[in-house]
Amino acid sequence: MRVVAPGSVALDSAREAALDAFLWEHRARVDAIGERISSMVAQRSLARGDAVDALALELLREHRRSCLRDPSLRAAAAIDAVVRTQRGEIMDQPWVPAWMRRLEMRTLDRVNVEIGSYAAWARAIERATHRTSVNSLMDLAAGSAGFFRYLAREGVARRNGWSLVATDIERTYVEQGALACEREGSTDVLRCEVRSAVELEALRGSVDLFVCTQALHHMPPGLVLRVIAGAIRSAPQGIVLIDLARGAALAAMTGVVLSAVARVPFVVFDGVRSVRRAYLPTELALLARLAGSTFVEARWDAPAHHVVHAALR
Repeated sequence: MRVVAPGSVALDSAREAALDAFLWEHRARVDAIGERISSMVAQRSLARGDAVDALALELLREHRRSCLRDPSLRAAAAIDAVVRTQRGEIMDQPWVPAWMRRLEMRTLDRVNVEIGSYAAWARAIERATHRTSVNSLMDLAAGSAGFFRYLAREGVARRNGWSLVATDIERTYVEQGALACEREGSTDVLRCEVRSAVELEALRGSVDLFVCTQALHHMPPGLVLRVIAGAIRSAPQGIVLIDLARGAALAAMTGVVLSAVARVPFVVFDGVRSVRRAYLPTELALLARLAGSTFVEARWDAPAHHVVHAALR
């Protein structure tokens, strides 16, 4: 990752080294978020937008600005500020027809298989569950269940004794995933269901580990924080977050790779914008800490992703 994203890695490393000091410096706002999250969990109101979203966004912006104090990182921070965007992807727009959503899901599924992303994520989940008692996994905001279908199709789920549930709030994606599961003969280990990623309280005791793969860049910081808060309180092993890495070189490389592999213009556009919308690992680690996680492990992972494991331990 240092070869393809040197600026992003340098920024992230600096923020990681200073994270504890940053949290202490802004402890009043951190405590306010913690108190609000605890109240929302007690009231089972994580699904609703709240002032905590504004607090999380404010603190994340301050975290990004903190690197400007270091002259050696100003160039990387300036480039990162240009790369980073909040503009939505085509697939996030309400006018997009169902057939177009299904086409993008099929294309992304094929691309993730071809470039080895699913295989890398499988290894990451196996590392996270090593020497732990994990039988049931749930993927949040899973689209058409491409990753979990890979785990079932390649025998990873059966080898590890995993029972899989892929969820998404979009019924179109869930139905697409369910049909694919039937065709692939994986319904014995995998089922698909419609579920919001912030309505997890009823699952406490039935899910060992939550997973969220390549979906976080669609979510604003406050929503990511609330997803983590709900997951770590509902599953003993918390949640493993896997998403694209943000960086100028990675955005350019994504465009080149998708142009050669996807051959669908709007998929190429969305792929580049996804990289530009993505979080750095330490940004997710910060949100995990704000959500109340006592265990947070964040690292870069090939080919162009990062992995964050958050839990209450």
